[in-house]
Amino acid sequence: MAVPPTKTVLVLTQHLNAHADLVIAELNQRKIPVVRFDTADFPQRATLIARNVCGVWKGALETADRTLELEQIASILYRRP
Repeated sequence: MAVPPTKTVLVLTQHLNAHADLVIAELNQRKIPVVRFDTADFPQRATLIARNVCGVWKGALETADRTLELEQIASILYRRP
């Protein structure tokens, strides 16, 4: 099943994880937007801003070089974060 191009797959993993690297490479090959995030970066090098509005999460995950709106996340891969 393909993810709509406006949605992003969030990969929560360490900076060095060979299995996640393979998944990310495959997503890139399929032109599916993907963001890799190391939970160890939170809260020193990343910020999570979130609120629930009528049962829908709104907000953003922000790092020094990118911002990912929570509404843009299609799915999350949780691989040894």
